[in-house]
Order: sequence, then structure tokens, then C-alpha cells
Amino acid sequence: MKHDHLWNDLPEDERAKLMPHMIEMQILTNRVLALEEQISALVSEVSSIMNESEGVAGYHLNNDVASWSEFTALNSLLEKSHVPA
Repeated sequence: MKHDHLWNDLPEDERAKLMPHMIEMQILTNRVLALEEQISALVSEVSSIMNESEGVAGYHLNNDVASWSEFTALNSLLEKSHVPA
């Protein structure tokens, strides 16, 4: 790796102190990557549902279908995710 010398230049006792933190950071990084995959799959599913329907039936008590454009938070999330609704 590019910065191996930094690690190798540390005294062994300092490396021993840092190792648990490095392991924890890798575990957290793996969790974040797994969550990103799950979120991406969820956004893709929601986007597919939105593309195949006009909105949500039963959302309004007057039997009108709530169009997807009414759900601003959802649309904002999809825009941030770069997934076309």
C-alpha cells in the first residue's frame, strides 16, 4: 500500500494500541457498505413501483389516488439517490 511505511515506522507498542481501532473501523466500514447495498435495492424497488403506478390508492380518505408528486420527501430521496422516479 501507498502508506505502509507509516504503519511500519510506528513502534510496535503503538501499533498494538491502534489495532483494535483499525479492526473496529473495518467492521463499521463493512456495515456501511452492506447498508448502502440494501438502501440501493430498496430505492430501486420503490422507483419501480412508482414507475408502474399512478400513486397510492386509499391514501386520501375521499377515494382519490394520491399521485407520486404529492410525496415530496420520497421524491427528494429518489433525486438524491440519482434514481429516476
